[in-house]
Amino acid sequence: MPLALPSASAPVVIAIDPHKASWTAVAVDSRLQPVAAIRVEVNRDGYRQLRRFAGRWPHAVWAVEGAGGLGAALTARLTADDIGVVDVPAKLARRVRMLSTGHGRKTDQADALSVGIAAHTATGPNTAVVDEAIAVLRCLTQSHCSSISSSMSRARRHFSRCRTSSGIPARARRSRTASARSGSPR
Repeated sequence: MPLALPSASAPVVIAIDPHKASWTAVAVDSRLQPVAAIRVEVNRDGYRQLRRFAGRWPHAVWAVEGAGGLGAALTARLTADDIGVVDVPAKLARRVRMLSTGHGRKTDQADALSVGIAAHTATGPNTAVVDEAIAVLRCLTQSHCSSISSSMSRARRHFSRCRTSSGIPARARRSRTASARSGSPR
């Protein structure tokens, strides 16, 4: 799908600052001024709120900071809905924020605004492309890490229960554990 890149004729850029738990969006006009802003949770309802927010500007261009990183989930959803996304590197957005007025104060809304300004003013913005294989691997890795974490928690609880039900006083358990670590016989 051809993507209309931001230009003087693009009236609004919907700029997104993605995080693990939230997306902050700012609509940035061609004068590089914020028109409206919203912060939503990263879930199905948050995505719907974001789309309703952007619905006020039907010809807007979407720009996501780090569309291949933290913004990958949102980029994948937008791409699935046939909406083109401009990838704004975090480094470029940070430079815009640092050079803008306000002395580079870091807030999610300021970050999203800098993403929009970068998308409006970039000479050759990158169109975000979702690599399905990477998205699947990322999902599997996150799932694997969370299951390892829950397994470790269960193992710690089990070990704690076993230790306390052994009938050995805490002081003796500590001294027995310390002597076992040092390798000295009892």
